[in-house]
Amino acid sequence: MMEFLKEVRQNSKDRSPGLDLEVLSILVDICCSKMGSFPRLTALIWICDYLKYYTRADELQKTSQLSMNETSTNPVLKKIFDILRAVLVCLSDDEEEIRKAAAKNNVLLLSFIEKFKPSSEELNQIVAVLKEMLKDNKANTTESVLLWMIQLMNKFSSEMLTMMEGVLEKLIEKLTESEESVIHNSTCD
Repeated sequence: MMEFLKEVRQNSKDRSPGLDLEVLSILVDICCSKMGSFPRLTALIWICDYLKYYTRADELQKTSQLSMNETSTNPVLKKIFDILRAVLVCLSDDEEEIRKAAAKNNVLLLSFIEKFKPSSEELNQIVAVLKEMLKDNKANTTESVLLWMIQLMNKFSSEMLTMMEGVLEKLIEKLTESEESVIHNSTCD
């Protein structure tokens, strides 16, 4: 598997966005699966490489070192909501290595969103993932979801205003659950 990744890295100028889209779908499935830690960690490493590659490809395109055809389709942006879901799930994994790799990917995804403006549909899908992930009871995931919301509000405030009602409902529900949990824990002592 690592040999294949090495070959993909070496032949990056011959990359097909369509094939990358399929590979990203597989990587997301592996991250969200109950497979062992090695396949999930490897999938996170690959996702990290894709994020770096497409960020770099965009930078090269802007400096006219690549033609438009080479970077016109960005599969990471098309799969951003699935990648985000996988990364958020892995942030609260039992394995420390997976949590670290997921945290690295989360930082890259946040900067990726800064660089590439998602379409309204992509932004809606990202917000839907964030709402879904607010149901997670793990602190790392919840904290990252809140950071994502702040980032999206700062970057896309006008688009986010229309979507915030549903997010705020989920957030209030989450805070209420947390408050009830704290009350319950303090009365059990």
